[in-house]
Amino acid sequence: MRISYKKGIYFFEDRNLLLGFTDRSFQGLDVEEDIKKIASLLKIEFKKITFLHQLHSPKVVLATKRGRVYQGDSLLTKERLRFLVIRTADCIPLFFYDYKSRVIGLIHLGWRPAYKRIIDNFLRVVGSFNLDYANSYLLVGPGLRRCCFEVKKDFAGFEFFKRFIYKRKEKFFLDLVGFAKESFLREGFKKVNILDTQLCSRCFLSFFSFRRENTEKRTLSFIIQR
Repeated sequence: MRISYKKGIYFFEDRNLLLGFTDRSFQGLDVEEDIKKIASLLKIEFKKITFLHQLHSPKVVLATKRGRVYQGDSLLTKERLRFLVIRTADCIPLFFYDYKSRVIGLIHLGWRPAYKRIIDNFLRVVGSFNLDYANSYLLVGPGLRRCCFEVKKDFAGFEFFKRFIYKRKEKFFLDLVGFAKESFLREGFKKVNILDTQLCSRCFLSFFSFRRENTEKRTLSFIIQR
């Protein structure tokens, strides 16, 4: 996968698909205005913008024709010309797309949604479309990585994430990306179809990080099919 960059937007285009995420050029405070600007810069036609009031929950939403703003932490749709958008500042954006069925989706993955099994819920909804995961892809966007996802000692004893906790110089770190990848591989995704930007939101100053700067500003991650 080759990701391009233009005026604050990292993006990937292929066939009828466009997905991407923003850097600090966009503050992510007014989702609709930022997405309209992104669409103008990238010359993308669209009909709707759909985003979430994110709750750090396991809730997955199938966006319908009338919906614009939902409560939850994941979005799915088969509709054309509909922007799906999530906001992050250390949580990990996961992009899903399936070329054959034309299902696209986003997951806002923090440790709480992960623990509450949002990935299982997402795959359950996706499974209702009878997909063959041979045609499905996952992209991991910029978020907190095992280099910087420090957790407290009591969290390190948490059985649910036990295999993804690493100790370094008397500190403990969570590999949430590794957890996510394994979750999708276990359900039949091809390893070659799980792609990773390898961008850490705390290491790379291009992206907002709540842990680094305690900000209300957010990176926007988006996906749309034409």
